[in-house]
This record gives sequence, C-alpha cells and structure tokens, in this order.
Amino acid sequence: MRNVEIAVRLAPGTKAPQGAVTLRAQVEEITAADAPARVVSRVVERGVDLADAPHLTLEVPPPDPRARYTVRVHADLDGSGVVAPGDFVSVRGNPVLTHGSPDAVAVEVSPTR
Repeated sequence: MRNVEIAVRLAPGTKAPQGAVTLRAQVEEITAADAPARVVSRVVERGVDLADAPHLTLEVPPPDPRARYTVRVHADLDGSGVVAPGDFVSVRGNPVLTHGSPDAVAVEVSPTR
C-alpha cells in the first residue's frame, strides 16, 4: 500500500464557510478517457474547519504504473454526500502516483453555485 497526502486549500479570494463541513476525498483512476473514473480509495472526515487548511491521508493499493490517477475533494456543508449549492469542490486536475506525479498534493476547493 502507498499513502497519498492531501493538503486542502481554499481557492484564492475564497472565504471559508461558517462552521464545520464533512470533507470527502478520493483517489480515482482516470486512464480511459471514454470511461468513468474508478475510485481506488476514499476517506470521509466530519467536523472539519476549512479555515484550518486540513490535511488528509488516503491509503491506496499499489498503483498500475501505466494508469493515471487524480485526487478529488468535496467539502460538504450539509453532510448529504451530494454536491449542492454552497459546497466546496476541487475543480482542477490533481494528478498523483504515476507518470512522475507526486504522492502529496495541495488541492484547491471553490464554492459551487
């Protein structure tokens, strides 16, 4: 197993939401452009303050060196597990593990509308 370290950051100019959120992060295998991403690891932490720049660690199985992997983050305000207006999500690709990508990334999250 390997670890992927994730530092969650607010996008520049973004204010943290009032109160704690449920923070969801996952590592996805995204090799095939014409197929849905496959989740290889996920973590959920409740009661997280985004203003504290939280860090998460995901344990992942040994990666296929030919595959491509990315990290996705969702800061869930109501804890529903569904992205809703006001939630914060990652909007950029955050490659990890293979093809020269690191095992540690800083992931920016922005509010949804």
